[in-house]
Amino acid sequence: MNRIRHARREGQILIWVLISTGLLSLFVATLYFMVVNEGRWSLKQKKSTIAFQLAEAAVARGFWKLQEADQNWIDIVETSPPKFIPGYQNDIIYADLPSTGSPVGRYKINISSTENAQEVEITGVGAMLKPGVAIPSDIRGLKVRYRKTAVRGAITARGGVEYKPQLIVHWGPVVTYGNMTIQDSRGYPWRNAKGSISPWDIDPGIPNGNDPPGFYYKAFDQTLLAPPEVDLARYKADAHLTRIPIPVKGSGEHTFPNNMCCGYFLYESPPGKTQDIEFSKTGGKGGGDYEVVNPTNVIYFDGLGGEDETNPKSVKLKDGTFFDIKALISMRNVHFHGNGKVFVATIPPTASDLYYNGLPPGVSTNPWTIWTSTFAAPANPNYPQYKGLYPPETGCVVHGFVYIGTDEKCSGGQNSVVGAMQVLGDVQLNTFYIYYDSATSGSVYLKGGAPSRYSWKEYLATW
Repeated sequence: MNRIRHARREGQILIWVLISTGLLSLFVATLYFMVVNEGRWSLKQKKSTIAFQLAEAAVARGFWKLQEADQNWIDIVETSPPKFIPGYQNDIIYADLPSTGSPVGRYKINISSTENAQEVEITGVGAMLKPGVAIPSDIRGLKVRYRKTAVRGAITARGGVEYKPQLIVHWGPVVTYGNMTIQDSRGYPWRNAKGSISPWDIDPGIPNGNDPPGFYYKAFDQTLLAPPEVDLARYKADAHLTRIPIPVKGSGEHTFPNNMCCGYFLYESPPGKTQDIEFSKTGGKGGGDYEVVNPTNVIYFDGLGGEDETNPKSVKLKDGTFFDIKALISMRNVHFHGNGKVFVATIPPTASDLYYNGLPPGVSTNPWTIWTSTFAAPANPNYPQYKGLYPPETGCVVHGFVYIGTDEKCSGGQNSVVGAMQVLGDVQLNTFYIYYDSATSGSVYLKGGAPSRYSWKEYLATW
């Protein structure tokens, strides 16, 4: 009997030993496959990571090439057709050598302009190599966009802004690197000041914006470091190449047959006398309306200031004067007193952001209703175009970039500018309309200034 019980016990032990051995074998096999797969995945992840790092290296190399000379940016963004940089059109395969051994991967770079003004896209594609195989095993791609920020708003002033009751600005912000005084009762557009915005915010202590109910202004904005510096030398060079009819008063520095002159005016009147430059009728009072329609033209008024503030010399745009040009540059005050022309403007994609669904201090009408009832579809059947630049508002006098190298004071003209305006001094405008044009703002010539990254994304790349 004891012998039988002992045999049963040994049999039970043998069964548990066999089960344990089987489970251990299964665990070891599973562990083995896990380690093998983990190694494979680790190797694949390593290759993918290296490919991604190569794509980053490609973008970095492209960015440094872009900054190597200002001409590279000009060739890609501002030249038509664009001049591309050799070696940066996916036409060369680069290999950065490690400190020891052979390169483990390759990368390609492409630098091109985009659909947006003053914007460049750098595409970097990195790939790992298999020994003896021409086709890469792992590929990663990056697309990074860079912009050069130009004039930030519809009006950008280095001095102060006296926001008169009938200064009406649409589609873009008003930015000042000084103080702003509000005299209107509208809740649009966004107002941005490095100093105070009186009476909304005269205390530099936080908060410095209208929040809640919306963000209609920002006072004491320390992100406004230094205003963009316009490259006047480039505009001056373009003005010398411009050909326009000789105005009623004054003439470009160089005259040509058929009553033509260049677009550069160096005008200094005798001491003690006031002598304006005036545009009104072509060929005098009996001529037709004065028009210059050429997006490459620049009209530049230089040497108009001097020190004689008692006899200021100015530029006058009268009657049917209409400029559809790259830029109007003036070192002296400009009087916008023309009738202008009907102009079909393109509403910027972000224009609705300037009309907030709420009420800023002292405003009785929701500015959002202005946007929806005037500019946006379906109220505006032409959206994103707008054909409303005509009486009872006014005609468009200038389409393009307007730079004033002193204070700008103008009222009573009921004129419109479509584009962007930068004023070196103070702004006092009344009965004046400005419609912001993002394409104009983005194409302003600036001195120096490195491009800043605007967007970054990975994409499914091919070799």
